[in-house]
Amino acid sequence: MYGSTKAVVRVFGKGVSRIFEQTRGIEQGSTLSPRLLGIFVNDIVEFLEKRWASTVKLGNRTISALLFPDDMVLVSKTACEPQILIDLMAEYLESKNLRLYLGRRT
Repeated sequence: MYGSTKAVVRVFGKGVSRIFEQTRGIEQGSTLSPRLLGIFVNDIVEFLEKRWASTVKLGNRTISALLFPDDMVLVSKTACEPQILIDLMAEYLESKNLRLYLGRRT
């Protein structure tokens, strides 16, 4: 979508990174994010609940995930469940010809 988008990262108190080319994804806050969510991941909660997903009681509601226009929160009750959820997410995304990218923090 973005042919030659360049970016910098500003870190509070540290300055600005060198300029780098963005080669993946869409820009943060893009108006395209909600549309892509609707097209590709609108049924993710149903998929998780059918395959297996932890649920957490929040007030009078039971939830297994929280969806936002360009983010998702998966919930779990135990320390071992996040890996199960990540594996399920990877399976779901693969079924949609998408890939789960787990960025590394430095």
